[in-house]
Amino acid sequence: MSAQQRINDVLLEWDGTTRTYRREVEEAGRAKAEYERDRARFIVKARAGNDRMSQAQAETEAAADDDVYASRLAMLAAEAKAESTRQRLYLMRAKSDALRTERVDERESNRLYATHGEGA
Repeated sequence: MSAQQRINDVLLEWDGTTRTYRREVEEAGRAKAEYERDRARFIVKARAGNDRMSQAQAETEAAADDDVYASRLAMLAAEAKAESTRQRLYLMRAKSDALRTERVDERESNRLYATHGEGA
């Protein structure tokens, strides 16, 4: 397979991964918003039932709540998934750069061969 064909394959894969990354970033954003909403709701409810409860105490109780904890885990998992895909995009960019260099070398070799024949 020529360097150009390998570049094309990487670019197609890169395009698909970019689309996946976009979806994962949106999912991570929604998960973060849901976590923040669940946490805020818990704090408001906790403080509404107890006028003497401090904000710090309400936040501590929110961190210990199972539903808020589950929302936080979902948020962290979604963010990690998006970060993993982002790192994969960086790897694909490096691979694409290496293949472009290989293609330039291949093209130069073909040019020299065409100009000077087998003895080049």
